[in-house]
Amino acid sequence: MSVEHLQVLRSIVEEGSFRAASQKLHKAQSAVSYSIKTLEQLHGFQIFSREKYRPELTAHGKVFYKKALKVLRSHEELEQFSQTLALNHEAKVSLSFSLLAELGPILQASKTFMQNFKQTELELKMEVLSGEKMVLNDIVDMAIVEELEQMDEFDSIRLSSVQMPIVISSDCSLIQDMNEESLFQIPQIIIRSTIEKSQDKGVIKDASFWYVNDMRTKKKMILEGVGWGSLPLHYVESELNKGTLTEIHFLKSERTNVNLYLIRKRKKIKGRGQEFLWENLIKACAELNEKREAQNQILQEEEKA
Repeated sequence: MSVEHLQVLRSIVEEGSFRAASQKLHKAQSAVSYSIKTLEQLHGFQIFSREKYRPELTAHGKVFYKKALKVLRSHEELEQFSQTLALNHEAKVSLSFSLLAELGPILQASKTFMQNFKQTELELKMEVLSGEKMVLNDIVDMAIVEELEQMDEFDSIRLSSVQMPIVISSDCSLIQDMNEESLFQIPQIIIRSTIEKSQDKGVIKDASFWYVNDMRTKKKMILEGVGWGSLPLHYVESELNKGTLTEIHFLKSERTNVNLYLIRKRKKIKGRGQEFLWENLIKACAELNEKREAQNQILQEEEKA
């Protein structure tokens, strides 16, 4: 039994006759009939009933046909996958991104990638202060990282800057007469790096620390008055506007700005999928930056008026 025999079977069912199937497949009708006879002889049962004008699947034929369709789909997926590899489309492309990065541009670039590289798996990993190591150790193909220490190792481009206000719950009992001494009575909430022995950042000297694994937990703990800490402005802007969070100004003269970079290994061979995702991440982030800049200009003009 060959894949070709199963393709003939599918064409007969879809077209409704041996003759129509032969025309679709550009085969002689005798060759189409021979393929079905071969299948029937090989498996020992009739696939089509010939009692009526048009061929109909027998009871055994219906069950066999369902299985045959699964085999054909698997074969066609394998063929498409092989063509993907032959065109230098990778089997998988992986991206890690800092938890400070906004998801909007990443999802926009991922959607465009999916539409153009249907046979390539896309793997996304959120990380904390570990993106450089993940790229260097070939855990991921590229990463959106906070700051950048070993620039010579990477192709890199700055994507954006994230404001990091230090915030505390507006319901916290310390809020009325808050200073460094009173603030340090409760812990600073720190998100620990995804990779062991990576340096924690944003730590205020002399404060006590509690560690968490994700941004959502950190924000929830701060809102509940358990502690305080820095969070991306886009993540807490709504709470600051509503007054449920209060920004702490006396620890720093202004909000810390953290640069985000897109990086990949400089000497590593890149496939078409990696190049496509790289370019579309840059494009999506640039569009968001332009939108933000336009919004800020509008706000400035309104304040002047």
